[in-house]
Amino acid sequence: MHILLVEDDRHLADVLVAMLTGQKYEVDVVHDGQAGWESTQGTDYDLILLDVGLPKLDGISLCQKLRSHDFQVPILLLTSRDNQRDKVKGLDSGADDYMVKPLDFEELAARIRAVLRRQSEVASGVLTWEKMVLDRNTCEVHYDGNPLKLTPKEYGLLELFMGNRQRTFSIDNILDRLWSFEDPPTENTVRAHIKGLRQKLKASGACSDFIETVYGLGYRLNQKLERPPQPPKSPDSEASALLKSQLDQSVNKIWERFRANFGDRIAVIERAGVAAQAGQLDPQLRQEARQEAHKLAGSLGTFGRAEGSAIARQIEALLQDDTPWSGDRIAALPELTRNLRRSVETPKPAIPEPPGPPEIPGPRLVAIDSGDPFLGELAAEAKHHNIEPEIVPDEAALRRLCIRADTSLPPGEFPRVVLLDFDRHPCPDLLAELNRQTPPVPAIVLATRGDIAKRVEIVRLGGSAFLEKPVAADRAIAVVADLLRQHYATDTRVMIVDDDPAMLATIQAFLQPWGIQTVTLDDPRQFWETLESTVPHLLVLDIEMPHLNGIELCQIVRTDPRWQSVPVLFLTAHTDVKIQHQVFAAGADDYLTKPITGSELATRIVNRLKRTQTLLKFEA
Repeated sequence: MHILLVEDDRHLADVLVAMLTGQKYEVDVVHDGQAGWESTQGTDYDLILLDVGLPKLDGISLCQKLRSHDFQVPILLLTSRDNQRDKVKGLDSGADDYMVKPLDFEELAARIRAVLRRQSEVASGVLTWEKMVLDRNTCEVHYDGNPLKLTPKEYGLLELFMGNRQRTFSIDNILDRLWSFEDPPTENTVRAHIKGLRQKLKASGACSDFIETVYGLGYRLNQKLERPPQPPKSPDSEASALLKSQLDQSVNKIWERFRANFGDRIAVIERAGVAAQAGQLDPQLRQEARQEAHKLAGSLGTFGRAEGSAIARQIEALLQDDTPWSGDRIAALPELTRNLRRSVETPKPAIPEPPGPPEIPGPRLVAIDSGDPFLGELAAEAKHHNIEPEIVPDEAALRRLCIRADTSLPPGEFPRVVLLDFDRHPCPDLLAELNRQTPPVPAIVLATRGDIAKRVEIVRLGGSAFLEKPVAADRAIAVVADLLRQHYATDTRVMIVDDDPAMLATIQAFLQPWGIQTVTLDDPRQFWETLESTVPHLLVLDIEMPHLNGIELCQIVRTDPRWQSVPVLFLTAHTDVKIQHQVFAAGADDYLTKPITGSELATRIVNRLKRTQTLLKFEA
């Protein structure tokens, strides 16, 4: 799953990237609304995490702009503003959900899973809420398995609410959506239809306020009936605890790296306090201090410093432009600022180091139990090739194993290959979802018919291989083994040389979900020593670096017989054709221009290594 994060607080953005990549999402980050808009023009995202208070183009305006251009990607707003009207404004702009800073990571992860799951439901045409199921394909509605007979307008109302679960609709909104201009009803007509729908819902067993009234604003689904799902406790509780511990470590390291920057933000507020006491606080400094307090209110709590977040929020309220500047407020500002600095400088209790990584299981083949004797033969053949068969009872169980938007899987749960018998379990939606994972989960489709139309359909849905029945078990396992080699690189070690530590960390995060081991180096003077001690299978080099540039490093590698066959991939911001010629003349195998996406980089590496291994076998 590919997420765009639009957040101008770079410290908070780093924490969110660490959290999201730990949850196996691929993340792109931009820091203003205009850059967010431009990013959506060239990349298809599965979700946008959008801060409200952005420079150049605020989050609400960006959300409205996306929706006005028919972008259907789910949007989750992040903001420090915690009041009902701001929430309604955000949801009315087209957002799917809304979270208030400071953020709780477990709740955010659950909300992301819920939004993505709802998007999948919308695509499939089936909407659910509590025990209610509405099938857009057949226009049938059931509550707890019991059918409901609704009039067309009642059905339209329920579909409107269930398709926009968090949104509150005013009567004017409902009129615009469900009635034509030629014959508009009165407001009482709308209320009568809602009353009739409520009565039918109650008669079917739903609560009387399944559709609740938000006084002064309108109607929506009762938000208490369905909460974002919590991460499963068992059997993955130990793995979830490990992931949480690793995330805590990442957050702690980011805090230590940027703690001085938080001090700089507080210094701006301190200057405003001194100026206020001297009667010289100009509007520009006041606005700068308020903005810094606003950012601190959102980010400090995310770093586990709730007290500092609350103090920053008080300071932000003191510095509001539309509030009269009195003597009491002038006196309160220095004291609050001292408390804020104290909360930042007070060290938190040390976070214990997480336990060592769990033993990574071997590759696995997942299939749905159909009672076919072929599955038994396949499982036996898989074990002969050190591939562990996983036979699950139904499609839901397969989704829990392989669709990472639904659950937090521990490290090492992959690689997997899925076998789908389309004769017994036709599930094109599942096939498409497997292909959208990061990295994609390769899937083999088994079916009786193998004509061109069927094969084209499978390819379009993202299938990795097609086997026509009947097929021998050893032939099927040979295809499984080949897909494992093509899609995963768990035994691959990549050495990355770049003088930008942030870029090194980003590339590591990109490659981690693919099982690729990384060795990073920010000082090219230590290149040869690191190369010989780690023996990488592939090199990723930047061009512009102090002391030694990437082209020189590549030339050094190519002059030594021991390293001449190691693939070299350049990663650079240069787009000059002359530079590209120099790179390939030095012996490079591939060239990528920044900015990059994780999937492109990992795919290039895996494909390059596969071609290299094939060439070595051919030469042998």
